Amino acid sequence: MRYIECLTAHGIRGAGEALGQSTKAPAMCRGLYFGETIMSDNGKPQVFPADTAKVIPVEAGTGASMQVLLGPDEMPNFAMRRFIMQPGGGAPSHTNTVEHEQYVLQGRARVGIGEEVHEVGKGDVLFIPPGIPHWYEVQGDEAYEFLCLVPNKPDVIELTGQD
Repeated sequence: MRYIECLTAHGIRGAGEALGQSTKAPAMCRGLYFGETIMSDNGKPQVFPADTAKVIPVEAGTGASMQVLLGPDEMPNFAMRRFIMQPGGGAPSHTNTVEHEQYVLQGRARVGIGEEVHEVGKGDVLFIPPGIPHWYEVQGDEAYEFLCLVPNKPDVIELTGQD
C-alpha cells in the first residue's frame, strides 16, 4: 500500500487521483504519488536526490508545501517528510493521531504546541505528541523548512478551528 497521509485535512487535493485512487476513499487517507523517484521495498540502502520527490501544496496552509522523502513503501518504521512554508505563510491549528519529530533546516517560525508558543529556528528540534493541537507561523523573510518524521501508522488529521 502507498504511504497513507491524511491529505484532505491538510487540504491537499489531486494526489490520490494521480495514483488512480477514488476521491470517494475515506477522507482520512489518500495515497501520495512519487513521480520519477526511484524507490523499492527490497530492504537495500537507498540514496537519491531529495528534489526528485514531488512537491505537493498543503492547501489548508498558507504558502505551504510538502515532499514525502521516504514513505512506508520504502521504510519499515517511519516516514520522512520535508515541509516548506514561505515567508508570511504557515499552517492552521490541527491535531494528528501520530507523534511528530521535527528538525528545522532553515528559517524561523512561531510554533504553537498545546498551550505554549515557541520561537524556533535552524537547528531546533521539536517533538509533538499525538493528539496535541499545533500550528505554524513563519517569521522573517526566509522560508521555514523542516523535516518531519512520523511513524508508519494511520494518521487522522483534524483542523481545530483555533486560529
